[in-house]
Amino acid sequence: MLRVGVESRKGIEMKDFLLSAACNGRRPHGVGSGRRVARPRLMQKLMGERGVARFLVAPTGFGKSSLALQYAEEIMGLTHVWWIDADDPCFLRDLDNGRIRETVSGLAGEGQLAVFDDVPYLDEERSQAFSGIVDDLLERGWEVIAATCPPYDSFSERQSDRVYVGASDFLLDDAELAAYEHAAPAADLRDSERIGALVWGGARETDAFLKGVAMDGMPAEMQLAVFVMLVLQDGVFEDVAMFAKPLKQDVRSFLGAGFPYAGMDLTDECFSSCRLSIAQLVEVFGSRLDRLAAASVHANKDVLVMRLAGELMRKGRHARACDLVSVACGRRRRSVWLEEHQDALFTTCSLVEAQRVFASLGEHPVKLKPAILVHAALRCALLGDVCRAVELAARVLGQSSADRECKMAAALLCHLDAGGRYFRKGRDHLVASKIVSSAGSLDADDAVAALAAPSESQGCGHGGGATKGAACLDPRQRVVLYALAVVLSVPGGESDSPELRRAACSIIERLSSFGSEPDLAEALLFTAVSSARAMAADPSCLPLLSPARIEKIDELMDRLNAQRHMGEAKRPDSSRISGTGVFLPDPGNCGNEGFERLPGHAGCGSSGIILPGAPECRSGFIEAPAFANELIPPLYVRLFGGMEVWMGDRQIDPRSFTKQKAKTLLAVLVLHGAQEVPRRRVMDIMWPKLVGDSAINNFYSMWSVLRHALALEDGKCPYLVKQQASCMLDRRYVTSDVDRFDEFCRKLLFEKPDASEWSEIYMAMSRMYAGDLLPSEMKNEYIMAMRTQLRGRLVDALVAAGGNLLDEGEPQVALWFIRSAIDHDDGREDVYRTLIRAQIMTGQRAAAIESYLHCRKVLHERYGMEVSRETQALYDSLVMVGA
Repeated sequence: MLRVGVESRKGIEMKDFLLSAACNGRRPHGVGSGRRVARPRLMQKLMGERGVARFLVAPTGFGKSSLALQYAEEIMGLTHVWWIDADDPCFLRDLDNGRIRETVSGLAGEGQLAVFDDVPYLDEERSQAFSGIVDDLLERGWEVIAATCPPYDSFSERQSDRVYVGASDFLLDDAELAAYEHAAPAADLRDSERIGALVWGGARETDAFLKGVAMDGMPAEMQLAVFVMLVLQDGVFEDVAMFAKPLKQDVRSFLGAGFPYAGMDLTDECFSSCRLSIAQLVEVFGSRLDRLAAASVHANKDVLVMRLAGELMRKGRHARACDLVSVACGRRRRSVWLEEHQDALFTTCSLVEAQRVFASLGEHPVKLKPAILVHAALRCALLGDVCRAVELAARVLGQSSADRECKMAAALLCHLDAGGRYFRKGRDHLVASKIVSSAGSLDADDAVAALAAPSESQGCGHGGGATKGAACLDPRQRVVLYALAVVLSVPGGESDSPELRRAACSIIERLSSFGSEPDLAEALLFTAVSSARAMAADPSCLPLLSPARIEKIDELMDRLNAQRHMGEAKRPDSSRISGTGVFLPDPGNCGNEGFERLPGHAGCGSSGIILPGAPECRSGFIEAPAFANELIPPLYVRLFGGMEVWMGDRQIDPRSFTKQKAKTLLAVLVLHGAQEVPRRRVMDIMWPKLVGDSAINNFYSMWSVLRHALALEDGKCPYLVKQQASCMLDRRYVTSDVDRFDEFCRKLLFEKPDASEWSEIYMAMSRMYAGDLLPSEMKNEYIMAMRTQLRGRLVDALVAAGGNLLDEGEPQVALWFIRSAIDHDDGREDVYRTLIRAQIMTGQRAAAIESYLHCRKVLHERYGMEVSRETQALYDSLVMVGA
């Protein structure tokens, strides 16, 4: 059958419409065009009773049409098969006027198969009419298969004898998962995730499944219940009852059977739903949230979202809660929610998540309460953006509505700029003056005094084991405690002050006496006072804590270090802190489920965090909870002079990349600095002439090849990250020679020259830059443009280094850099001019004249230009000395 558009079918009789549904050995247009995987278990069920109607009832994306097509191909050979697109408006039109039944009665009998695909909702009258057509076909010896979604199934129960294949039947079993090589191991998938579109479907199938999740035509109460379960992901039915009105038992049974992705367990009255991201859920339900809220116990959409996020916070799903608020809640309500939960986000070290919500308020948010700004400053300082932290603290000091504790905390944070590193001139100088005056009137000693005395409203006592230590303080005291902890722990703060260290020790002992779990504030204070430098200054200033408590403090600091490392690795230049805000990693990379602890080894920092671009780390291993109980070898990618890929100490066989495009895809991801790359951008680079499904299919094909080439022995690939609309390399595990190249270039361009150190850099760059970027790639315009760009960047760095060394009186070392620059580009006048300077300084007059003449020749022959006045002046000075 060829599905003809509605417009082209105007005026065509029903008989012609039905006759056009004959397959005649051909696949129905638009059906089964994606990946197909055998389903022998379901095929056996369809063949069990061929003389009765067979109904396939499951949501979109479960594989109803694919199963019917597989049956039509393998059993019928697509001959004597009539594939009727019931989703076509002509179907309902002619069902109503009786032409379908009239036409069917005139068709040949026995040995025929009628497939009614995508049957829409049929009311009582239409359902009875359709059942009559099914009865007529069965009486004439036809086989009948009808496929529909659970909300639209109003006709299957009218058949006393039938084969019913429900949504739960379509879930993939272990054998079907094992038959597909790219599927996740069965043990890693919950039942609610064993859906064909999610396991082996491409982008189109996944999008179709997500659209079906919204369940058009369903009552809002049912939609709301499913939405709540998909957001919370795990819980009991009482959790759903906090948002949706109570559901009757028959409704629960219907949802549990018809929508397995909700993961409902009717016996234990709990749920464990499919792992859909907040971005996917908002894309599907976003336009329906007002309608869902009206059906909930909360009349307002923002209130519903805030309550859901609050429940996620209670369950410890901080990252997911922040994602939900950031994308589904209005700005004013967002700030209210952040103010309510920022304490918990800080004490549990969910800094990146909280900062994501703050960033969603705008790059320069206004009309925010001082408490929100103070907490944002605290997070920025801990995540490495001290400039932004001081800027936000200065805003708090300038607000008359700020209470004494907020100003005290802001003043403490201003100690991070004691040297005036961030505000130096112009308007910023005025800000600096304000900081100095405010910080002088409210200094760290005031903060310590405020924390030293117990609060009258504390009301926690020593039995507050259910709360965090800092939570046992007065709410206004807590922000001062946080600021003190940050200032003591951040480099450049007040950790060298003996008075503050002693005060911190007394605060730690006081917090630990509450008997509660340590929080981030206590962890920061303890780390600061127990550092090697602090202990050397005052060995007696170390609070006595139990080993178990110290171990939990270490866990918190590991999480903080992981968040810091992720932010630094994503910045274009981690040596220079941006003033616009801290980098916010992708939600999928920094949840509250755990952060990576990277054991220290050669080439790594003392904290165990891998230093980006350090080749010494290549032979180490990384332990990550995302791949529990496994050691992940770092991946090193070499692009200069040709591609080489090393997994730990083992070089990956180039033949593993069965297609050249897979190597190009890896190079594209490396060249983007392991940053998130939109999928559309990748497709434009790789297949600029393709559009639509062709480009998408090519992308997923190459992604599969690349993932297979970089897979570990168990088939998992931790190095590649693919999200709904983007992809990237996981910087925690991947380094490249391009990373080292950028680091060397920055040193040569911006740092003060050091002849001995730069000689080593020169040798390292010579070894690393073994040739141009991927010299064998001669078709991809992006790679060729990057090749030219990197070569130009190299020459710029070499010339700058040579000039700086000449200024420092090191002409011999400078000649190494300059001659190397000419080897890579012999057509730049600035390179020759620097070479002539070096030759003059080393007494090579004849060589300098020869260099000038060669430069003039190159410029004239290649570009039709004459040398500049500056170069001519160098030559004239040579001639004058000779005269």
